[in-house]
Amino acid sequence: MKKLYLIAIISICQMAAFGQKKYEMVVEKTDGTEIVTNVEDIVRTYFRERGNGNSSTEDKAPSEVMAVDLGLSVKWANVNLGASTPEDSGLYYAWGEVEGYNSDSHDFSWQTYKYYDRNSRSMLKYNDEDHKTVLDASDDAASVNWGGNWRTPTTDEFKELYEKCTVEWTQINGVNGCKMTSQINGNSIFLPGVGLREGTEWRSGGTGSPGYYWTASLSGASAFAYNLSVGEWHTAAADFVQNHRFVGFSVRPVQK
Repeated sequence: MKKLYLIAIISICQMAAFGQKKYEMVVEKTDGTEIVTNVEDIVRTYFRERGNGNSSTEDKAPSEVMAVDLGLSVKWANVNLGASTPEDSGLYYAWGEVEGYNSDSHDFSWQTYKYYDRNSRSMLKYNDEDHKTVLDASDDAASVNWGGNWRTPTTDEFKELYEKCTVEWTQINGVNGCKMTSQINGNSIFLPGVGLREGTEWRSGGTGSPGYYWTASLSGASAFAYNLSVGEWHTAAADFVQNHRFVGFSVRPVQK
């Protein structure tokens, strides 16, 4: 039944993507009631074991984490994943891996990447065979580590952040970053420019103290995923770059 259910969802999403009509996904419950969701609002669908302690329904975010309402389609965390303050770098994550690091002891490379087959030099997941283009909850560092409804933002959600916020390159406690102030309600978040990790080294990534944030979106090539670059020269619009999935970038969680 799960297989048939997923096939139905895929078919509806394809109709919504390529047709002119608008579609809703309807889940009919045993009591006769229905759960109705617009297809264009669906980021992903999946099954999980009921009552599992690792279920994303259990909110495990630290006490310092707040969901900031910017008047957008999602609420944005006030800190990076693994951070305790807005200017803190937090941990760095490879795309699709849920364990983060911020030390020279970990090697961010193809040799250690979870979904890379060194023999065939190909991707084991999110590839041309499974056609997955958005992180599953089980591979989403935000979903796994913070639980609840937290997840990694998509490219569209980052675009919305830039389009509906005033972006200011500023500093908090000596750390450069982008202050995103909502044009809707005046609330704001800070995205620190804290570089990246590649191999066993931390790198600034260039002039202007840029920061790099993973999106949940795979790029056109399976070995790459999209990240957002924040920096002194990236305040006019969201700047997305395709990067190797093994590189260690920051994650800024969102939730509905």
